[in-house]
This record gives sequence, C-alpha cells and structure tokens, in this order.
Amino acid sequence: MYIEALKPIPLRDIGSQAWLKQHEMLEKLNAQAHTNALMDTDEFVHEAFISLDKLAFLVYELVSLEMWRERVRPELEALGYAEQSTVAPYMIHYHEATVINLLEAVLYHREAVEALGDAAIDLIDYCQRACTYLLARTEEDFEREVEQENLSARDMDNMIQTLVALVVSPPWSQRHDGQLLKFTDEGKWVDVPHQNQFQLTKPEAQVWLALYNLLMEPECRRKYEYNSHSKAEILRLRGFMNEVLLDQIPVLVELRRALEELSLMEPPAPDTSIVLEQLPEIRQGLEKINGGRWAQLAAYQNKKVFNPDEQTRKAQAKLLAETYSLDMLDSLFPEQPKCVVCGADAVNRCSRCQSEWYCRRQCQVEHWPKHKAACNLMSAAAEGKE
Repeated sequence: MYIEALKPIPLRDIGSQAWLKQHEMLEKLNAQAHTNALMDTDEFVHEAFISLDKLAFLVYELVSLEMWRERVRPELEALGYAEQSTVAPYMIHYHEATVINLLEAVLYHREAVEALGDAAIDLIDYCQRACTYLLARTEEDFEREVEQENLSARDMDNMIQTLVALVVSPPWSQRHDGQLLKFTDEGKWVDVPHQNQFQLTKPEAQVWLALYNLLMEPECRRKYEYNSHSKAEILRLRGFMNEVLLDQIPVLVELRRALEELSLMEPPAPDTSIVLEQLPEIRQGLEKINGGRWAQLAAYQNKKVFNPDEQTRKAQAKLLAETYSLDMLDSLFPEQPKCVVCGADAVNRCSRCQSEWYCRRQCQVEHWPKHKAACNLMSAAAEGKE
C-alpha cells in the first residue's frame, strides 16, 4: 500500500531515484484524494493517513524540502547543479506543492487535524515562515525580518500580526500604470476591471477567515494577550472592513463588532506568570543532524543526484512518464469521457497526444485547427522522453 510504504528520506537523498519513486506515490495519492473529494465518494486516502499514523510524515516532507531550498540549493547553484539535467531540480520544487495540495485535501477533516498531534506545531511554523516570505518579497528582506522579529508561529501574536500585514499589503495585488493587477489561482497576473476591484480572490478570503477564527474562536480569545502594539496592529483591520467585504463574508460582521469593542478596551498589565510552550521539533531535528554540513551535502548531491549518467536520466524520465501517464489519471474518473467539441459521450482519443476525446471523426476534424499546436507540442515532449 502506498501510504504504508512512505518513509522520511534524508536531505542528502532528496532528488534521488528512491525519492522520485516516493514522489510518484504521493502524486497519485494527491490525485486520488482530490478526485474523491470532487466526486463526493469515499475519502479513503485521509482515513488511511490517520489509521497508519502518517500525517506527521507529510509535515516532515514539507519542512525538509523547505530546509533543502533554503540551505542546500544556494550551495548547489554555486556549483551549477542543473547544467546536465533540469528534471530532478524541477521535481523537488514541484514536490513541495504536491505535499501542500495533499495536506489541503486531508486536513479538511477535523479528525485529521486532531491526528496531527505535535506535528501541527511544525506545520504552523512552516506556514508562518511562508507568510513572512510573501511579505518580505525578497530573500534578503526575509532574512532581515526573521532576524529582527525572531518570528515563530508558537507566538500567536506574530501569526495574527502577519495575517494583518497580508491584508494591509497583499502580495497578490499590485498597481501598474494606475491599473490594479491581481494574482489568480491559475498562476497569472490579470487586470481587474474597476467594478470588480473589491471582489475577493481566494487568498484574500482565506486570510480574512483565518483572522476571524484566531480572533473570535473562544479558546483563542481566552489565551491571547493584548498589548498596546498588538491592539494597534489589529485595529488596522477596521479600515478594510467595508460593506462590500461584509457582503462577501457575512461572518466578519461579528469581527467588526469585536474590533469596535477592542478599540474601547485598555490592554491589561503584562502577565508575569511562567508560560510553558511547545516547540517545533522537526526543523530543529534537521538542523541538529545537518547543521554546518550544507556545503558537503551540496557537493554530494551535485555528484550523485544532479549529474546522472545517461542510463539514470532515462530511468528518471521513464518513472516520471509513468507517474503522469494519462491512463493512470483516467483510471481515477469512472465516468464516460466527453467529446471536446459537442459534449457527447466520447469513444475515440487523439492518437498522437492522447489528451483530447471525440465522439466521431467529424468532431475531430473540426477541432484539429485549434488542437494542432498543442498536439504537436505534447507529442514532441512524449517522443523526447522515449
């Protein structure tokens, strides 16, 4: 079983053949989890992760990939690590997105969040650094902010203030020559018409909902300690809570009322009692094992992983072709494929690229002028892998 076979892989072996095999398993699990959620069928993937106690493994994957990206990759770049093959470097970055996507599907369920246990601290810590990096915009700014603020997701004050900063200075919005641009879910910057400028995108809505839960959930409110600085930062939200926003997320009416109450409240005196807090263990453990050895790890990977011989490169291409084969993806969807032209049940597929379905020859001929460029591109890529 895929989930049972998952195991942590040392930093030095990230990108190796064994690592790519594990990437294949996670990619298929991710596709299956989202397919089950989309079709409202039995979500056995998240149940298996819980029963086999493998959720902490997914968090370990995220943190180890982040550490590789921050500590090992700069050393590899100095060595010109992607000169012979770009497959493994690309897949490492893509793998991080795959793990995040899988966690998004699995952690939708409350029982999965509860099953995370102490790994939840490490996941929050990872999210805190990711949000800080978004705000910093550059790696130099990120390093400076981390050093100055000593950021840690263990401090809920920092998490809330980071989310407030994302509302005040959203990294997914910018103005160019007076025109508002927003970053879409499709990964593109698009012009926003004037009448749609206050329409929330998915990231914007998620930030507001996260703030609502952190500031309104009874347990969070009980544990959160206000001071003059945190109060002033949180009250900045009032300037963005217009009627258009409240129409889109009605529950924020409660948050606006709470902010009005907060503005009349004086912060209590600092609590001098002893506070015990949990620390993220995964990143500290990786630092302890690999700290000070980043150059050696990069030299090993540059020789063993990123400069493979011809036979290894062919094996990598074959493995990736099997991972993303159309037959595998088709097996996840039990319903009959539809003709891309008329929408009728399809029985034939383009013999060259295998990506488009047709119900009859006439529809395929009619669609060919539109499909030709994409077909040639995908066919050439498939032939290159062979």
